[in-house]
Amino acid sequence: MSDLAAVGELVDAGVELWTEEGELCFLAPPGVFTDSARAVLRAARAELISLLQGGKRLAPALLIERGRVDDRFAEALSGVRTVSFALSGPPDRAALEAALNELVARHEVLRTAYLRLRGFARLIHPPCPVPLGLGSQPPRPHASRPPLLTAALSDDHVLTLTVHGTAVDGMSLALLMEELGPLYRGESLPDPPSAQHQVRRERAYLASPEAQAAQRYWRRRLGDSVGLPVLSSPGAPETVPIVVPPALARTVRARAAAAGTTPFTVLLAAFGQVLSEATGASDMTVAVPVAHRWHPDDEVTVSGARDLLLLRLQLGSGDPVDVVHRERINAMEHGRLPFEALPADVAPPRAPGRHPVFGIQFALQGFGSRLTPDLVGARLLDLPSAPLGPGMDCGLMLWDSDDGYAGELSCDGAVVSGLSGVRGRYLEVLAGA
Repeated sequence: MSDLAAVGELVDAGVELWTEEGELCFLAPPGVFTDSARAVLRAARAELISLLQGGKRLAPALLIERGRVDDRFAEALSGVRTVSFALSGPPDRAALEAALNELVARHEVLRTAYLRLRGFARLIHPPCPVPLGLGSQPPRPHASRPPLLTAALSDDHVLTLTVHGTAVDGMSLALLMEELGPLYRGESLPDPPSAQHQVRRERAYLASPEAQAAQRYWRRRLGDSVGLPVLSSPGAPETVPIVVPPALARTVRARAAAAGTTPFTVLLAAFGQVLSEATGASDMTVAVPVAHRWHPDDEVTVSGARDLLLLRLQLGSGDPVDVVHRERINAMEHGRLPFEALPADVAPPRAPGRHPVFGIQFALQGFGSRLTPDLVGARLLDLPSAPLGPGMDCGLMLWDSDDGYAGELSCDGAVVSGLSGVRGRYLEVLAGA
């Protein structure tokens, strides 16, 4: 094992490393820094000092980040989030660049490189500038090269920001946009919490009896689950826009209120029902992105702390809305367990090239109104999209938008064909909800 690979084991165990005046410094959880750990650091001392020069810090990553930090994700379309704003006039370019730089200085995840040691680790860089490019296409950020935020400003005053998906979830994107305006105006903001606190809390949870109970729950719940029938090799993903207009959205909300549940439940139940009709499957596992935030400080922490909550929908067992409502409540009780910590034996058989645990994604983002910064009359042009990930069968992403919902419906052509008809049927099911 190489010296840095051995260091990676220590970082995975919670050790953080940095230098001060050329000397190696560390922070370690109780019981981790043993004589063998000291020997590892002595052997790797010169290499570590070289790696950490310039004020860098080596720290553990969230477990939920490790499934997203690989070469394929780093380069994939699904690995970035892009938002564009039409400004009412030309901004002060120097003030805008200073505001973008301050965002990166304030939030360490935007200046983090992800390294593969034993697992993945965060190499946190000191503050670095964000070049404000010309045009409408910022450079695509890469998970191994900070900053993970890039920007471009076109001649017609359209500001486009791109953030790597490892660095932020949807809530974090909203937090960044809420800070951009005040920073542009030169206002002072309170220091944000460090994202490393989330890592430490996650580690404490994973060692708890609560996490062990959650693993037992997921093994029981998913151990015999099945996926949608796939009759051939993966096909080409197809995507169509979908809009739930305000009148239909009111129907959805009324149905949710009458059932004592949420619009999310009604929207997902209709999606499951339509997929069941299209494929003949009545038992399916749906992955739902959730904010992995379990502490008050997490609500104001910019990080990639989003996870996947798995909902097994057995739609032949009753009213779809009731089925989804019960499943969501049960899953949330055990939802703190990171997806990457699921027991290895919960994966049902899947065709080659398909995701091993689930094939369906559903998301309802409720903070679209928070994505527009208070900046030179900014107007949001497009909500961030979420292309169907590799190995997925179907996906539906919706945003709250002007009292209705808007988003994208995607399906692999080998699983569901005639996507426009599926979209129409989905709206019909919602209307009859």
